[in-house]
Amino acid sequence: MKFIRLAAVITASAGVAGTVSFTASPAARATTYAPCAGSALAVTHSYVEAGMGHRWMYLLFRNQASTTCTINGFPSAVALNSAGSVMAHATDVGTPHTVTLAPGRYAAAGLQWSAFNSSATGPCPHWSTYLAVTPAHTNHTVRFRQSVSTCDLQVQPTQPSASVDLTYYAYAQRWWIRGASAADATRGAYWYHAEANLKLYGSLYAYQVSELKQLIAMPDTGLTAAQRAKVIALTKSLNSFFGTPGLYF
Repeated sequence: MKFIRLAAVITASAGVAGTVSFTASPAARATTYAPCAGSALAVTHSYVEAGMGHRWMYLLFRNQASTTCTINGFPSAVALNSAGSVMAHATDVGTPHTVTLAPGRYAAAGLQWSAFNSSATGPCPHWSTYLAVTPAHTNHTVRFRQSVSTCDLQVQPTQPSASVDLTYYAYAQRWWIRGASAADATRGAYWYHAEANLKLYGSLYAYQVSELKQLIAMPDTGLTAAQRAKVIALTKSLNSFFGTPGLYF
């Protein structure tokens, strides 16, 4: 089974197209930092990709504290059914390394599963409704509505650098998250930056670009009942795409 390979992602300043860096500067690496507390980490995930019968995505951990901290080890990833009961725990694969995470920066861990049953022919018979993710060495668990199979469910260690194609996605996600804290009258500017970064992928995320355009076009105040319902539907759809369930609403 070919595993997704993690390397470096986000180096440019927020909102500017570039790559995302998970590695700290030489000076920062020489300093000893405390482990990241669960409350310091915003847990999200990337989009799901597929190929050759496999599915994969990246679990993302953003340091939302004002100080640098470290992560070392495997996050816990647990597949849950519709009732919230455990279906499967992801198996740890790989060698963990210490990640030094500056404020506002991301770390990532690859999660992979199979669409097919490895012990017999045919599709994997068991798929989750939710995924519960806990960063390494914390008790901070976040539950997403996410369908993953229980076949060959595997998680990589949190990585200090990654060859993850999150370049523009991570920036778009960051602007989407920031928009939730902005005043209603200024949210459109944040969504515009999210849209601009997704457009750099060409037509790959045309649907999400269209959803952002529709949100931006909505009036800031005086929404009709139909417009408000549309805003909620668009926001929920984009929350699913950006791995931010419950954000905004």
